[in-house]
Amino acid sequence: MSTTRTGGGAATQVGIHYQNRVAAWIVVSILSEQDSALPWDLPNNVTLKFIRCETEQFVDDLLVGTSDGGHVFIQVKHQLSLGEEIKSPLGSTINQFVQQFLAYENEIASKRPWERSLDAARDRLVLITSSGSSASIREDLPSVLAKIRDLPADQSISDVVLNSNKHEDVFHKIIKLIQDAWYKDRKITPTDKQIRDIIKLIRIQVLDVDADGRDELQAKDRLRSSILSQPTQADTAWSSLIQICTDLAVNQSGGDQPILQRRLSNNGISLKSIPSYQADINRLRDYSRTTIDKWVDPAKIQVGNQYVKIDRQVTSVLKAAAQQESLLVVGEQQVKSQNT
Repeated sequence: MSTTRTGGGAATQVGIHYQNRVAAWIVVSILSEQDSALPWDLPNNVTLKFIRCETEQFVDDLLVGTSDGGHVFIQVKHQLSLGEEIKSPLGSTINQFVQQFLAYENEIASKRPWERSLDAARDRLVLITSSGSSASIREDLPSVLAKIRDLPADQSISDVVLNSNKHEDVFHKIIKLIQDAWYKDRKITPTDKQIRDIIKLIRIQVLDVDADGRDELQAKDRLRSSILSQPTQADTAWSSLIQICTDLAVNQSGGDQPILQRRLSNNGISLKSIPSYQADINRLRDYSRTTIDKWVDPAKIQVGNQYVKIDRQVTSVLKAAAQQESLLVVGEQQVKSQNT
């Protein structure tokens, strides 16, 4: 779903716009760090670090990096239903997942950190769609995939316990799509273990980020509480993020937290300190208060019943500099002995 492609009509344009909104939602998670719950069953001790849009990978819509070196390959479909043909929208996505899995199957490392064999402990293959997709996609497919992932290692996929005819239908269709995609690439049918290895990586996420959607409103709330120093800028910041992600898609590029913060700031959005820096900032403030309290008496001279404060030229210079930009003053304190 490249924004540089031509044609496709109104539905394609809706899909592209939705994809950029999904990217903006992810950027909010990157900026808010630990203040946001991690999606896609990622480990609780990691954060999202960067995003790339319209990549060169087989799963090409979005690529998200995590703090433990994991990578999330995301395909975005605004609306889709449960298809059983490899050329269907779902079949196309599963085909991309299988190709991504096989592309670097035996790679340990390459020029790009994400071009390696996938690790179910830290990597993901994610399909993101809206509540406009069928219930089979939104509800049944995630349930069936979870049941397969939860099977003990010594059990066959055919041993999975399914609760309804709908789940039976979803199960057979998703297995067939994986088999067909694998055969298309390798000309052999995948083993039971190979199918399970791919399914361990796959997650389905329903994300309503269209105008006034549930997840758009949640993203704005997170902007207000964790990211913006002026909460009233939430609507403006959200619109700015969508445009930033649109630009990233057009240019087939991406950004990490500092780059994304700088882009927002350049658009006139006032930001709080990065959450992971907040503890250090608080410690520095406490130390500054302690230091000021400690030296408040030596900073003035008592003459009779009055205290006299000596104006120093450096004070006005430092004050003027601090009002223009951030600065750090270093140097040893010079204290003269009373005997000199």
